[in-house]
Amino acid sequence: MYKSIQTYLKKGFKDTSGESIRKKCKKQLNIDTGSILTSKLYTVDYDISDENLHNYAELCIKNKITEEALLNSLYNEDHFNSIIAVAQLPGVTDDIGVSAQTALADFLNREIDAVILSGIRIW
Repeated sequence: MYKSIQTYLKKGFKDTSGESIRKKCKKQLNIDTGSILTSKLYTVDYDISDENLHNYAELCIKNKITEEALLNSLYNEDHFNSIIAVAQLPGVTDDIGVSAQTALADFLNREIDAVILSGIRIW
């Protein structure tokens, strides 16, 4: 069963990744995007309890100071017109996903046969 963890910035923190994307869209494509919000999405293909998933997200995935985490649901920001999901192409190593897999094995203190894929959502 697939489970998910999504991290996003807490209110009051500047989304520097979103700002960088906004500037590149203007400079390279001459598109005024308006404000952009980014988040990270981790898809976990491993049989893990909701409690362990919560603790793993809190202790290993999210930045406790700047980020919030959602489990098995997606952040919804109503005032944006579009959402873009970005992930690695097939055959390209997902370094963030590999690091998340290693962190899950360390968190559970055992070898695991899990797949964790990472991606970015852009509003």
